[in-house]
Amino acid sequence: MSIESEALSCLLMRNVFAPSVSTLAKRITCCGRNTLYRIRDGVAGDDAVADVWRELMGMYRLADAEIYLLYAIFDSFYAYLPDYKEYCGIGDSARWKDSFMALCKEEYDGLPKRFRSGVLQELLQLKSSDTLVYYGNLVLFYIYANGADVNTKGFVNKFRTHIQALCSLFEECFPSGLSSKEIANELLDYDFMNHLYPCTLTIFLYSMRVVRSYLDADFLDEFLKLGVLFNMGEFSYWHAVDEPYREGAALWFFEENPSSSPFNGSYRVSRLVMGKTVGSYSVEEHFVFFFKAACDDGWQLPMVEITSFGSMKYIQASYELDRESGRLKLHFDRGDDCVCWLPREFAFINIKSPAGKEEKVWARVVNDFIANDKMAIRSAFDNSVLMKEYEDVSNNYKVNDVAMNRKEFSIYLSGPEGDCRYTLHNDRCDFITDINALSRIVVLRHRTSGELLFFWNEAGKYLPFSAFEVEEC
Repeated sequence: MSIESEALSCLLMRNVFAPSVSTLAKRITCCGRNTLYRIRDGVAGDDAVADVWRELMGMYRLADAEIYLLYAIFDSFYAYLPDYKEYCGIGDSARWKDSFMALCKEEYDGLPKRFRSGVLQELLQLKSSDTLVYYGNLVLFYIYANGADVNTKGFVNKFRTHIQALCSLFEECFPSGLSSKEIANELLDYDFMNHLYPCTLTIFLYSMRVVRSYLDADFLDEFLKLGVLFNMGEFSYWHAVDEPYREGAALWFFEENPSSSPFNGSYRVSRLVMGKTVGSYSVEEHFVFFFKAACDDGWQLPMVEITSFGSMKYIQASYELDRESGRLKLHFDRGDDCVCWLPREFAFINIKSPAGKEEKVWARVVNDFIANDKMAIRSAFDNSVLMKEYEDVSNNYKVNDVAMNRKEFSIYLSGPEGDCRYTLHNDRCDFITDINALSRIVVLRHRTSGELLFFWNEAGKYLPFSAFEVEEC
C-alpha cells in the first residue's frame, strides 16, 4: 500500500473529513462511494487514491504536506491511545483534565511512572523534532477525552461549546496575552462558525489554533508566515474600480500588519467615505484582510479571510492580484460583499506616478489630506477593535507606579476600592519581562462579564486583575 493510500485510509477510518464516509462520497463527484470504501479497506488503485486526494485538497483547501501531517498526527495519537486510557484517565471524567493540563504545563511528576518512562519520552522527542505532531497529539487528547460530537445536526452550537470549554480551561491556568484571547473570540463569532464544515477536521484545526496560541512561543511567528503581504508599501490606498473621487465615494486604507498581534501577516483595512469638501472624510468601518497564498501545485486557490468589525461579519473569498495593473479582484462564496460595502474589484492608487485624470485626483487627495492622517486612522482602528468587547475605565482606576525586579512585577493602583498593590511573579507570565516599566497601562472592563484587566496597548497584551496578588497600600 502506498503512503497516500495509508494516509487516506487512516483519515477516512477516523471520519476526519466528514461525519461519515457516505457523506464525503456525496461531495466527491469524480469517484463513487465504493471507491472510498476500497481506500478505507486498502484495495483501491493509485488513480482512485489520487482522485480522492485532489478532491479533498479542493474541498478543504489543504496542501499535500498538510494531508501528510494530519496522517502523522492521527496515526501517532491512536497508537498512543491505549496508554492515554490506562495512565492519563481518558474515559475518567475526574482524571483526564488533570493529566491534560500536566502535559500542557510540563508538570510531569504527577503522571504515572510507567507513562513517564514510556510514551512521555516519545512525546518529548516529538516536541523537539515534529512540533506540530506533538501539539496535534495534545489537541486530539482533549477532543477524545472531552467527547466532542461532530454530527452535522447542531454542529455550530457544539463547536462553540467545545471551543469555549477549551479556552476556559487554559484561561484558568495561563494568564494570557491579548492575542490568545482574540484568537478564541474570533473563533466564536457566529457568522464565522456558519462557514465551517461540520467534521472532525474543523474541530481539530481550530482547537489546534487555540492550544498553540497558549503553549507554543513560536506560534505567532509561524502564523505570520501564513499571511501574504504584497509589498505595496506599509500603507497603501485603494478605491473601487471605475469609481471617481466624489462625495460618498470610498477610499480603502490598507496597513500592513506583520507584527506579533492578534492578526499576524494581514492587513488592517479602514473604509473612508469622502465628504462634501475636498479632502474631508469620515472613517466608517474597519476590517482585517488575511490573505493566503495558493498551493505550489495549483490545487488550492489563493484565499482571503475578511473580518468586518462594523457589521460583525466573517467572509471568505478567493482573490486575484495583478501587480502590473494594480487590481485586486475578490470572488465571494456568497453575496456578503454588499453587506459590508466591499467592492468586487479594488484599484491601487499609485500616489507617486498616477496614470489618468481620475487617478491623479485620487492621488492628490491622498497626498494632500489622507497620508498625513495615517496615525489617526490607525488609532481609530485600534479603538474600534478593542472597544468591541471592552470599555476604558482608566478614569476610575489610576496607575500611580510600576515596580519590576527579576522575581516579580507590581502595579500600584488607585481605584474605587482604595489604593492597592497588584503583584505577579514573573514566572506566571512569559511576556512580563519584555514589558517596559514606563509603558502606558490602560485599565479595561469587559462589557459583559465586568472583568477588569490591565492592558499594554504598545505590546497588545493584557492581564486580568484576578491573576495578581492584591494588598492594600
